[in-house]
Amino acid sequence: MLKVRVKELGDIVVFHLKGEVVVLNLHQIKTPFEEKLAQDKRLFIFNLELVTYMDSAAIGMFYTKLVLLKKEGGTVELIKPNSNIKRIIESTKLVDLVSIYDNENDAVDALK
Repeated sequence: MLKVRVKELGDIVVFHLKGEVVVLNLHQIKTPFEEKLAQDKRLFIFNLELVTYMDSAAIGMFYTKLVLLKKEGGTVELIKPNSNIKRIIESTKLVDLVSIYDNENDAVDALK
């Protein structure tokens, strides 16, 4: 089960995720993400501190969206992925597209 909470801090959109991110619940992230893109939002933070698992479909979705976002001048920062998720991020091309922070304040400061 996945819980998603989205908040805006000015031009920055923060996604707080909790639970497992898998192919069956990707729409819970993808839909609000695409809605924010349609509102010309380009600065995103994903708090992964409470994410317990991500499958390959989730990693693929993140990669695809990040590449498109970077082409449009946007960026994504991550907060506290657990060691397993961090290892996946580091072993894929995702590590070239994001920065990882220990807390929301540091991630927000990086985008200002």
